[in-house]
Amino acid sequence: MIAFSLIEIMVVVGLLSLIIVGLVAMFGQTQRAFRASMTQVDVLEGGRAVSDLIQRDLSQVTPAYMSPFYGISPVRNFDVLLRGLPTLKQALPGTNNLQRTNLLEDLFFLTHENQTWTGIGYYVRTNDSVGNLEFPGPSHGSLYRFATNYTDRQFKANPGVFFRDYFVAQRTVARSSKLLDGVVHFQVRPFDVTNGWITTTSTSTNIVTGFVSGPNSYLYRFYSNAVPAAVELEVGVLEIRAVERANALPVNVRSNYLSQQAARTHIFRLRVPIRNVDPAVYQ
Repeated sequence: MIAFSLIEIMVVVGLLSLIIVGLVAMFGQTQRAFRASMTQVDVLEGGRAVSDLIQRDLSQVTPAYMSPFYGISPVRNFDVLLRGLPTLKQALPGTNNLQRTNLLEDLFFLTHENQTWTGIGYYVRTNDSVGNLEFPGPSHGSLYRFATNYTDRQFKANPGVFFRDYFVAQRTVARSSKLLDGVVHFQVRPFDVTNGWITTTSTSTNIVTGFVSGPNSYLYRFYSNAVPAAVELEVGVLEIRAVERANALPVNVRSNYLSQQAARTHIFRLRVPIRNVDPAVYQ
């Protein structure tokens, strides 16, 4: 009969404990890596789908060749507006006091196919649960899309109809389609035919620009025969877990948390050439 001493049993138990602890740690790391990869896959999938949709829409921007209607609803071929300040600033990891400034701009433009004009808008808002959309401020929100169309005859009879509908849609859930959650950055930059970033008002008066302090553009308006030759778009999207954590925090401290989440923010950038540009605008 073979017997084990107490010391031998304790040694075996200790070795088994070490093996179990090692396995648990390995499984924990594997699980975290799996969750991180799944989170990135979800963010990348959503960001790429939205980028493809915006790219298809932007490539069809068309000038209306109509004089601006200076009233509540002016005729604008292409319109970019920064709705609110202050903006969210995120500290970049691995740097000394460097920050990325996130902007939330509203985008509107016209497209034309056959005898139908379409007005399309993109904007970041939050849903207040009673059917109203609000600007998220220095925080995150959902990217919404608005689209409506009218015939040539309807458009000519009421030139301001598209921008009027767009203005209403920005405040109403029923008029908007949600595309993507956790958006902290949405910026648009138009370029001219020489591939230069448009930063000044055109002498033709068909292009109007405006700036806040620094290089952050807040206003672009293209009228009559003017549209950009190309558009550069940036979309910053938070990972799902960061969105859930931010939503659980009080509103007054949410921006402080998000300012430290640059590593969990994925930036999608695309450049779209506009095929219907009129080169005469830039001569």
